[in-house]
Amino acid sequence: MHRFGINFHRNQRSRGTFVNELEQIKGIGKSTADGLLKQFKSVKRIKELSEEELRRAVGSSKAKIIITYFNGTELQGESINTPLGEGV
Repeated sequence: MHRFGINFHRNQRSRGTFVNELEQIKGIGKSTADGLLKQFKSVKRIKELSEEELRRAVGSSKAKIIITYFNGTELQGESINTPLGEGV
């Protein structure tokens, strides 16, 4: 009996630690992130959506927030990977 209680408690604790990238966007809550993941299955697919597709799923203001976030992180990632001495 004791091992079942320990496993249950471990599972409860680990559920609370999972946070996806969408939940880290300011202005996007857990329910919006969960709904998008249910509908589109992965963050990668959400990144590839057009603004119009996102608008239909979450509304125009949240779609704009998500697109701005992903475009900003992509640009930051590109600038980090440029070799020293090359122009920005």
